[in-house]
Amino acid sequence: MALGFVLAGSAGVTLFGAVYGSIASGTATDMGHYVDLFKLASVSLAGHLLALSALFGTPLAAVLFSLRKVLSRDQAENASPNIAFYALTIFCTLIPVVALFSASVANAGPYETPFRLHMRYYNFAFPLLLIAVAAQSWDRKKRMQLFPSIMAATPIAIAMIYAGLTKMQPYTPNLIDSPEMRGITSNHLVFHILIIVGFLSLTFWIYDNRLGEKYFCLLLLRRL
Repeated sequence: MALGFVLAGSAGVTLFGAVYGSIASGTATDMGHYVDLFKLASVSLAGHLLALSALFGTPLAAVLFSLRKVLSRDQAENASPNIAFYALTIFCTLIPVVALFSASVANAGPYETPFRLHMRYYNFAFPLLLIAVAAQSWDRKKRMQLFPSIMAATPIAIAMIYAGLTKMQPYTPNLIDSPEMRGITSNHLVFHILIIVGFLSLTFWIYDNRLGEKYFCLLLLRRL
């Protein structure tokens, strides 16, 4: 908090900042009990995790896979676990705050619902996932580590399948809040194809980490 005050003044010691803090505080009395706020935040958080799994399934698995190496002395000269840990820290800080803000303003207006995905508040950090997966592909020798890979990939694979089956309903990605998700969900056929291809990339990654990472990067270039 002291660093936040030095960098941003009084706005740096609040959770949402001066502008968004006034919006959230103005609707707090309408939210009822804090339990309701927690429930709404959980709904929003689940939507963000589904969206990230659909967009960056393989990089997320690679980041989780690297956590076991962060404190390893054998990896002291390898920067990729530190990059992965940094990326995870950024997202674990930003997404809960965004979810809490979405919950605090939910039902405050006709367009304010917990199903809005305000990904624009952290999409600037998306390249960190690509940097992390590229660093791991560059540093790591090809070898089989099946069980840790399965453990890292399983929750993400489940989220991808769920997102594909539900078409991200009841969440409502749009061009303002979440342009990346809106871009792939605007056409259901394209969305399902990308989910299938992303799932294949994750499957390749389980059996050969480097192959899955390179396949995902190639897929990303094809998207662009």
